[in-house]
Amino acid sequence: MDNMNDYLRWYGDFTFEEKPLTEVDNFIFCKLAYLILDGIDLSKPKKYADVVSELLATTGIQGAFYGNNETVTLAAETRRFGTVRLVDYKDVYDRSLSAQFAAMTFDLTDELRFIAYRGTDDTIAGWKEDFMISFTKTEAQKCALAYLKDNIDETHSIIVAGHSKGANLALYAAAHLDDDLQDRVSFLYMNDGPGLCPEVCDKACISKISNKAIRYMPEYSIFGKLFEEKEIPGIVVKSSAEGVMQHDITTWAVKHGKADVIESNAAGSIFINQVLDQWIESVNNEQRLNFVNNLFNSIEKSGLHTTTQIMEKGPFALEKILIELLSLDKSTVKTFMKLPVTAALDKAPDDEKASKINSFFKEQKWLPYLIMILVSIVLFIIPEYTLQAGISLLLFGVIVFELVVTVRHLWKAKWNLQTESTRVYMCIILIGIYAMLLVKEDALFLIGSVVIGIMFLAWAYRNAIKFRNLCDSTEKRERKLEKVKLIIEIVFLIILAGFIFVAPRDTLAWYMVFLGQILLVDGIVNIGFIIYDHHKSKSAI
Repeated sequence: MDNMNDYLRWYGDFTFEEKPLTEVDNFIFCKLAYLILDGIDLSKPKKYADVVSELLATTGIQGAFYGNNETVTLAAETRRFGTVRLVDYKDVYDRSLSAQFAAMTFDLTDELRFIAYRGTDDTIAGWKEDFMISFTKTEAQKCALAYLKDNIDETHSIIVAGHSKGANLALYAAAHLDDDLQDRVSFLYMNDGPGLCPEVCDKACISKISNKAIRYMPEYSIFGKLFEEKEIPGIVVKSSAEGVMQHDITTWAVKHGKADVIESNAAGSIFINQVLDQWIESVNNEQRLNFVNNLFNSIEKSGLHTTTQIMEKGPFALEKILIELLSLDKSTVKTFMKLPVTAALDKAPDDEKASKINSFFKEQKWLPYLIMILVSIVLFIIPEYTLQAGISLLLFGVIVFELVVTVRHLWKAKWNLQTESTRVYMCIILIGIYAMLLVKEDALFLIGSVVIGIMFLAWAYRNAIKFRNLCDSTEKRERKLEKVKLIIEIVFLIILAGFIFVAPRDTLAWYMVFLGQILLVDGIVNIGFIIYDHHKSKSAI
């Protein structure tokens, strides 16, 4: 599969006056925008070849190339790019403002100018700004508009482009340019970058430039499908990489001097973007702001300021970040947990309904304990089959739900099996697992034991939190019975969890009867506490 470097070898001898700009030239310029030009004097325009020569003689090739500098040097050796004049360069990094911005301006001919906005570099501030574009106008976007205005003159027609976040900056600058300057911009290239969220730009501003813009994205596109600007035509390009690594523009395929296109995005990419779209819609601006600030503050507290540092420290860096993440406030964790829930349910959870259900259970304090008593009765009646039956019914419900969701998506996609293949494969895997569990009873017992054990440990941990909070809010001798009850529950739950993890199958009936006794006693005791508290509050009145 050929790429932009092969294109440079084929067409490198043609200048832009001899062969007009193509979409592949756009790919190359957007990659060159990642070059860091520290120490290069651009008070006067310089040929791109001369700039690269200076870099090689001083700082070397620096930028987000990850050891692959061939495109930079190969382009400099060609007539097509080597003779192009670099007339302006700006690089802004401000960690306090979470701002990372860079752009380059190339004069291809006396009449044509190409402005390339850099995407995200390896700074954490840059990645934070990527998240911020989902809910607010960023410093980089303001810089992008100012940079475009500064580089408009009377003689050049302007082409604006960018890759990743750079594509978003190019779109923002072109769409927000004053009406009297719009005719100076002849075309806009967006290369696998997100669109503009409604809070930043309404559809009217996109309409101003949609007839002179185009979007390119790889087959497995995630970033390019966020806030997708469907008014702007989109083209899907083949890539030599796998999965999210296709975001690297150097992996995009070239055929006969043009982008090697394919009909649609990969099924996995479509699935992920459906989940992300639903999650973003379910989270308001304030929640997005808190989530992004807390997430990246936790990364910076761990002493990490670049993705390179994270990669170098490997698991130790992830451990530091995880420890900080676990200390986030409940609202941030809740916002984050919406993401896997949305993926599982094919719908973002409704906060209002969840709040109503939570309020109902808080008002009806006796209901959970009544359910515990009913479960204990079931355990007494059929102790040997309760575990298998419960797990079987749970898995069956999951499979039916996933089948309904998959059929609905297939119907929406007009039964395009390729587009929805991710969901179809999930259904096949779930049905296969379910069939195996029905045939192999030991497998069903093993999975059921693990699930029950984890539930008991989580229950014990929850009771430990309740005990700690109760001790902090009361005197030592107050609510003594309730404290003793919690301690007994914690001990028994840990013992039950440990036993179910190692217990042989022939002890299952005894285990379930014993568990039923625990649930029955716990349910009755807790209902007794509720009745006692109710009478006590009435007496106080």
